[in-house]
Amino acid sequence: MKKPKIIQILFLLFFFVILPLCYLRRTVDPLITFRLFFLTVSLIIIYSAVLIKVLTKSKFNYANFCKVLFSQNSSLIISFTGVLLISCIAHFFALNKAESLYSIIRDVAFFLFFLASLFFLSVNRDFFRTASKAILLTSLIISLTGFFQYVFRWFYFIPGHEVIFSFFANRNLFASALFLSLPFLIYLYFLERTGWKILVLITITISFFNIVSAKTRAVWLAVITGALLVLIVSNLFRSRSKTEHVKTKIHIKILIVLIIIAILSGFLIAKLPIIQERNQPLFEKSLTSTGNFLVRYHAWLNTIKMISDHPLLGVGPGNWKIIFPQYGILGMKVESGAYQYMRPHNDFLWVAAESGLIGMFFYILIFGVAIKYSIFILIKANSFQDRIFALTMLFGISGYIVIANFSFPKERIFHSLLILFQLAAVSVYYNKFVKKNNHPYKSRWKLLNLVLVFLILLSLILSVYSYFRLKSEVHFYHAYLARIKNDFITTIAAISRTDPFILNISPTGIPLTWYRGNAYFQINKIEAAFEDFKTAYKNHPNFIYVLNNLATCYEIKNNPQKAIMLYNKVLDISPYFRESLLNLSAIYYNQGKYLDAYKIIHKVRTTDANYRTSYFKRKIRERLELESNQMESINE
Repeated sequence: MKKPKIIQILFLLFFFVILPLCYLRRTVDPLITFRLFFLTVSLIIIYSAVLIKVLTKSKFNYANFCKVLFSQNSSLIISFTGVLLISCIAHFFALNKAESLYSIIRDVAFFLFFLASLFFLSVNRDFFRTASKAILLTSLIISLTGFFQYVFRWFYFIPGHEVIFSFFANRNLFASALFLSLPFLIYLYFLERTGWKILVLITITISFFNIVSAKTRAVWLAVITGALLVLIVSNLFRSRSKTEHVKTKIHIKILIVLIIIAILSGFLIAKLPIIQERNQPLFEKSLTSTGNFLVRYHAWLNTIKMISDHPLLGVGPGNWKIIFPQYGILGMKVESGAYQYMRPHNDFLWVAAESGLIGMFFYILIFGVAIKYSIFILIKANSFQDRIFALTMLFGISGYIVIANFSFPKERIFHSLLILFQLAAVSVYYNKFVKKNNHPYKSRWKLLNLVLVFLILLSLILSVYSYFRLKSEVHFYHAYLARIKNDFITTIAAISRTDPFILNISPTGIPLTWYRGNAYFQINKIEAAFEDFKTAYKNHPNFIYVLNNLATCYEIKNNPQKAIMLYNKVLDISPYFRESLLNLSAIYYNQGKYLDAYKIIHKVRTTDANYRTSYFKRKIRERLELESNQMESINE
């Protein structure tokens, strides 16, 4: 086995060991932006080191990389480029440009990581095996962390909710990260010696304990789907060598038995009494509960409507959450406006909604090409190692597709790196089996100088952007904490330090200027609040609290018609939103339209009623009775 060079060790250390353990407590979302910043800075370091190696004419085999990068067989690169190109075009039609730019920046960073993975896998045939060991180490660390969180209530200093979550802030994301590590672990089990096999089995057992404890049904379905696909494909496409086929079949059966044992062990361990050392409650969820499915179902229905309204280029990257409420949120958890749906919990629908059917075509093409490559490798494989590689990649990619239909792994940094590395490995192995042609790949390595300089500059731009985005999120976090304490002056000051061109929507989907406008309103600076609410409306015209507060300002400024229009827009989105019903009823009352006021206030549901509701109802009834008595007197 070829020893990895220092630059290759740095690649593995940055992306597969350090990055998945990174978090920052000074932002509302402790993971995404900070990990994106770490990713972009790491890309600068890695690409700079590669450029130095190229300029000093090191012994890297650049011909293999050039073959993957410049050949006619680089379908994955073309598919990725198609996704990015459509996203960039859709950006110009996005309502919120800041959120659209952030989404594009993240996807470009992923593409640069994909290219870096292609490079290292091309220049070192054993790099995938070495990377699998690094991922095994990380998988063991995050698995043990989750285990200790669940059993001993340790490691609660790591931010997150719904125990268990390890370093991923959420139990579902934690379980899916463990699944995406499995292909690398399985690959190592087949190819390494006894010591590594034992370590792999221990890690897989603890991983399944966590997956069972998290009760993430999408991951269970991914395991079942991936295993069935591997069994079917391995029998359909047998090795040309009968000995190799028998060997593969035996190992697969052994592995399936071991995985079943690991799953059963996880179930048994999960049933053990939990040591109660902290006050934080464990998340309890019934396997047959339909609550989460209904959330997804409502989100999917509205997303399909969004796609049908914007079929060509979608609503723009990062703008799903901006447009979603206008399709109505009646009967959903977000009906009260307390929090927002940030994503549809289906990556394929998400891409179709934001980048149109053209963008979804290229996105689906990525996985279609990868599966085709894996099957091709399986057919052409001459060794047991190559067949195992193809089967484990099929397992991982098909499982990812299943998870992406119920969750949002494309948004998460470490999840995306794991699947991108698998896609890059499949592409490199595929090109190894393709017939050689007459392209002068060895001479094309000179193009690497220009390509690498461009990639370094691009990575630098991405890292600068990520830094300022992270800085704005830190300021918003201070504002968020100040608002909880009713410290309105600090809230205003902290929001004012954010960059509106980089961040104008919080990680919870609420416009930043709404927070500042609300603070201004509380200290009776109505004009400043009015201006902020107008800006918030421009950034997110479908957030019901923005609409309601802006309508209230128009009412104060003696523009009742504009206020009525905005209150009605709120009720189009959420028909039983109490505050807007009461405010609209009050306007009609002040205009002497008592019957209209009465009809509106009676839409307030009994469960939402408060003292204002009772008071307004009484006053309106009194007016209606008075008018009725007056009419009777006139008629007499």
